[in-house]
Amino acid sequence: MGGSDEPTNLVELSIEEHAKAHKTLYEIYGKWQDYIAWKGLSGSLDSREIISESTKRSEEHTSE
Repeated sequence: MGGSDEPTNLVELSIEEHAKAHKTLYEIYGKWQDYIAWKGLSGSLDSREIISESTKRSEEHTSE
């Protein structure tokens, strides 16, 4: 998270590891973006559901 795209700052992850990383970030920080990334990468949400959920959450966030 954060930092540059320098090779020394990047970690290669499998799709499963990437999903788990977003799950962990969601559990720690509670960001809806990590929740959607986790569910999408793990196959729990399809592309239509990802777009729908992202739009809904984004609209909720901007109305606060």
